[in-house]
Amino acid sequence: MKLYALCTSGISGNMMVGALLDYGVPFAYFQKEIEKLHVAGFDYIYQPRSYEMHGCESMLQVVRLDDKTEEMADDNHIIHDEGPHARETVKQSDKVIVNHYRPMTGQRDVRIEGTFFDVALHAITHQPVWKRTLRHWGRTVTKAIGVAPIVAHGVKRNYGDIVNIIRHSDLSDWVKEKSIAAFTHLGEAEATVHGVSIDKVHFHEVGAIDCIIDIVGTMIGMEYIGASELVISPLHVGTGQVYCDHGWMPVPTPATEQLLQGVPTFTTHVMGELVTPTGAALVKTLATHSVSSIEEMETCLTRCNAIGYGFGSLHLPIPNVLVIGSH
Repeated sequence: MKLYALCTSGISGNMMVGALLDYGVPFAYFQKEIEKLHVAGFDYIYQPRSYEMHGCESMLQVVRLDDKTEEMADDNHIIHDEGPHARETVKQSDKVIVNHYRPMTGQRDVRIEGTFFDVALHAITHQPVWKRTLRHWGRTVTKAIGVAPIVAHGVKRNYGDIVNIIRHSDLSDWVKEKSIAAFTHLGEAEATVHGVSIDKVHFHEVGAIDCIIDIVGTMIGMEYIGASELVISPLHVGTGQVYCDHGWMPVPTPATEQLLQGVPTFTTHVMGELVTPTGAALVKTLATHSVSSIEEMETCLTRCNAIGYGFGSLHLPIPNVLVIGSH
């Protein structure tokens, strides 16, 4: 089966997972499959059947995966953050649900129902950066406005480390094969950019657990719904700069640009990293061909009998959503 993707606000790993969950992949099944990776140190941020609406508050649900739930709450199990991203934590039996609210901005006439998914790492600290640069960027725990995520405690992994994690998992052969292929594409792109062999590439951000879960989770979802290939619209790549392990980089980053060679892309006035390296690697691995225009993909989606909407992490002046569908 072919899966069709409308990428008017780009593509990232968490958007793809969110769209697949919204399409119909059960979250309980997704969690059970991810457990086969035998990795820890993260929380799922999961918001099913939520709304992307300019001027509307949205809530993110964070599910703790370890026994350290008390660390996120005070004695009353309530945390109030300063700034626009107020956070409320409520203890529920053996887990903690964290509700994140984003400020009301923009117009009030855009309402899209879908699913938001992301992964919050426990080993994250935050370093203040230029608020002006990031004022429209991020709505998750690890990508809050006015800060840059700094991954702590030596989580950098090379290509061999990630391949070993996937290869020694209990996942299906197809999921392993496609996941390793995606990281191979990423490694080759990074190796080309840095002028080194793939074995010497350290993945930095894309070697973190969240990237592994986004890529493997996409393959899990694709296998569940019976889709083996992806047909994409032209990709909206964004513009501006993004903060990463190497400092400030232009959008798209060199590795993303390398991965998207031959793929139809476009830019507008919208600032932000709309196509991430992870998203580009998924396109490189799964996309068999693309349609010629956004309008053609929109027409194609009107003929689909199943649709999924996955929200991105950035605050944008346009709906930040990836739409997938199948005939």
